[in-house]
Amino acid sequence: MPGAHFEVRMTETEIAEAAEAVMADTARRLARCAFRPMAGVRTDEARALAHLHALLHLQRAAARVADHLARDAAEAGSGYPDVGAALGMSRQGARKRFPDLLHRHPEES
Repeated sequence: MPGAHFEVRMTETEIAEAAEAVMADTARRLARCAFRPMAGVRTDEARALAHLHALLHLQRAAARVADHLARDAAEAGSGYPDVGAALGMSRQGARKRFPDLLHRHPEES
């Protein structure tokens, strides 16, 4: 369970609301930096679609960061049950998501 290794100071609902606000703000900021509406396109529509596309990049980045953090957790001594619990999935789910997490050879480090 997530609280087994760290203190949980907010409810799951509070964490979810905070995370959603951070993601929405980050998507807006990324869209402003990365995209510009094309001439002749409705600004509101272009902005909404740019935010969605920015969110796609954030989702992909979050998956890559999860890969790195799961590796860090395994190197620190965590097993599949711990990684799975931290990600809200079963041990089997974590093993499927990160099949080589605990089976790396020293030369692969």
